[in-house]
Amino acid sequence: MNSSTKFITRVGIFGAVSALVYFIFNRMNLSLTFIGLPNFLSLHFSDVPALIASFAYGPLTGTLVQIIKVIIRTLFTGTNTGFIGEIADMIYGIAFVLPASIIYMKNRTFKGALNGMILTLIIHLIVTSVVNYYVIIPMYVRLYNLPIKVTWEFIFTMILPFNLIKNVLDLIITLLIYKRIHNLIKRASYQKNNNNILRNGH
Repeated sequence: MNSSTKFITRVGIFGAVSALVYFIFNRMNLSLTFIGLPNFLSLHFSDVPALIASFAYGPLTGTLVQIIKVIIRTLFTGTNTGFIGEIADMIYGIAFVLPASIIYMKNRTFKGALNGMILTLIIHLIVTSVVNYYVIIPMYVRLYNLPIKVTWEFIFTMILPFNLIKNVLDLIITLLIYKRIHNLIKRASYQKNNNNILRNGH
């Protein structure tokens, strides 16, 4: 199997797993209404497989996994949001995997993974808050003619706390299984180095 086929296979497998995780938790409909957050904000952990893929095979793989996940979701469930929700999920998913994987690429250690996750947490909260305020929620308001005024108070008291809790849970889950995937990551790195050696003729 050549490198292109392996790359496509990895993206497809992780994308399918990520979509499956989303479907499972979407059916469970886990919400945080008990702490005052609205029930339309439901927890799912489909970003975890994408983050693992980005750690193992790099930022491009993680990014494509997020895109494949959204495409699979749309194929199976359709869209009644004018693709607003799908576009938002894609943006948020990519913002979640890119910072962590870029940092981890430069320092493939537990500390590197932890530093990347902290950076991801900060960047993702900023991206989701800004994009929700300026783009996503106003588009929903216009699409459904909702009598809602978009305010930063709503972002800071509803959207940001939800994303903070969800992201922390995603990162904790990833850290808990880090040792189990570490060998996979080491093998991927070893294989990549060997391929580079063979390609360069050394």
